[in-house]
Amino acid sequence: MGDRGHTSVPLTDKTTEWDDILIRKGILTRDEVLRNKGVDPDELRLQEAVAEAREELAQRNASMTLTDKLAEKSLDELDALEDDFADDDGEEEILQRLRQARIVELKAKAARARFGSVIEISKGDWVAEVTEASANGDLWVVAHLYQDSVVECRVMEAALRSVAARFPEVKFVRIRSTQAVENWPDANLPTLFVYRGGALARQLITAAALGGKRMTADDLEWYLAQQGIVETELEGDPREGGGGGANVINVRRRGAPVAAAARREARRRDSDGDSDYDDSD
Repeated sequence: MGDRGHTSVPLTDKTTEWDDILIRKGILTRDEVLRNKGVDPDELRLQEAVAEAREELAQRNASMTLTDKLAEKSLDELDALEDDFADDDGEEEILQRLRQARIVELKAKAARARFGSVIEISKGDWVAEVTEASANGDLWVVAHLYQDSVVECRVMEAALRSVAARFPEVKFVRIRSTQAVENWPDANLPTLFVYRGGALARQLITAAALGGKRMTADDLEWYLAQQGIVETELEGDPREGGGGGANVINVRRRGAPVAAAARREARRRDSDGDSDYDDSD
């Protein structure tokens, strides 16, 4: 008897004309209307964003030529496709051309990845180790001016060692500030001078912008990535807590999974080890 004359209304994310009137008059917000229908507006927005991203990716894939699609393949993936294209001379030619280009690219990257640590230099080494070294191809050289008495320099040094291991294609050196620049004030430390093409290209005065004594290797990596010095797998500024989560859709660049795995392993080793920083000062 209790159900006589009662009409069941299914849950929906669609608003009725009455709902729209309430929203226009400011009596209820759209989120409140949806919650009254049993719909979580945050979950709905997430689903819509995911659907939109997937649709954009599908449209992009539909518009890509065979050359575009193959250009995103790794060397192993190109090798695996070789038999599939064996009967088509045109596709086979494209595959072989891209395969050779990928081999050249990997060899060039391997040739650049020859550092991996922070090198101590003196005043007499500066021209050869920094200026002339940075003039060699597209090599970035990051020079850390430090003094042991400055706490932030020790924090920076620990971060540099971690980042240097993650990006062996970048050369990292350290030098006492007074050897690099006469009378360079401790108030400017730590200082990073970044060279490329035989000239100063970037500079960072103090670690304040990276969190000061609280800076981490990820903070430094993010800064270097923003300056175009490294290609990071971090998805956001670590200090803003925006590194992404389970719902982040991340389209990685070609060949990135291998590099990402190596850098994740480097970060794991960082977190497993004891910190070299002692703030007892």
